[in-house]
Amino acid sequence: MEKEYSSPYIQHMPETQANHRRLSTEAISFLQDICSNGRHPQNYSLHIRKDGKFKKITSLRGDALIEFAQQMHVSEKLDYYIAKNPSKNGKRTLDSMCSLENIVIDIDCHQRKVITEELRPTLDELLWHLQGELFADNIVPEPSYVVYTGRGVQMWWTFESNNVTKCYLGKFDKVKEAWINHIKATLATFQSDFPLTVDQGASMNNMGLVRLPGSVNTRTGSVVEVAGDRVDRYDLHREYDNLTPLPGEKMAQRHYAKNENFD
Repeated sequence: MEKEYSSPYIQHMPETQANHRRLSTEAISFLQDICSNGRHPQNYSLHIRKDGKFKKITSLRGDALIEFAQQMHVSEKLDYYIAKNPSKNGKRTLDSMCSLENIVIDIDCHQRKVITEELRPTLDELLWHLQGELFADNIVPEPSYVVYTGRGVQMWWTFESNNVTKCYLGKFDKVKEAWINHIKATLATFQSDFPLTVDQGASMNNMGLVRLPGSVNTRTGSVVEVAGDRVDRYDLHREYDNLTPLPGEKMAQRHYAKNENFD
């Protein structure tokens, strides 16, 4: 079970630090956008990883989380994370999830030692490859944000807020799985000296933790950077109806895009 500090301000507020390190302007803008979508009261949670265990710093609603993030001290000795989607009570369980808002697909380099500066050009080349093979033709739409984690990239797609019903969750997971499969197939055609793979388990987890932009990846010593100008939020039902089959896949197998009933 994750431990929550009784007062998150003790360790992560500037008055307790000799050298206060803030999140970047780009990271704050990213959080402002992510947290501004909800139609209902909801919480996004922030976490650290220390001694191999995740511990929750805080779980706050929209403006309160932004205010906290603008003031918080970000240690270079800790790894910071944010939950992909909001919850009703700050817990990271499917039952607590209150809105379907973000799909995050994680591509990692599993080489034991990675020098971020050497990996970054390859990641940029990969994104251009995905642009030409998938994004340009809207087989997979252009990501809202790309986060460089130090060992790979996390691609974010932000959606108009959707309630967590059986029908909507079914569509959400189908869209995510289809996009993952397209990216995996395209990644297989990408020539690279680095072993890049889609972390499917992490990418499919709707309430998983992902690295917080503006923080430091302690394994590589590099800052987690966010890039991109967000496009309009995607419509879940439109993306579901527009799913494209993989090459060689029979269209009949993809009729769920319009005919499958999740109710």
